[in-house]
Amino acid sequence: IKLIDTVDYALENGEFCCYLQPKCNAETGTIVGAEALVRWNHPKYGVIPPGWFVPVLERAGRICHVDVFVWRTSRG
Repeated sequence: IKLIDTVDYALENGEFCCYLQPKCNAETGTIVGAEALVRWNHPKYGVIPPGWFVPVLERAGRICHVDVFVWRTSRG
């Protein structure tokens, strides 16, 4: 089984997680927003970096599944 074939299962079973990285105003130090960072915690392969799975999902036309997960998770 290819990892691409397990994306839907991974999304349904909590293998993806989203972290919010604060964005700060350099002059004031005030937090002005956040960047959503997604990671895939695969049970067999460990943490798979987005540099691997994002391009694969984009080529397969399936990145929208992860996009929706990030939007739902990060909207607070």
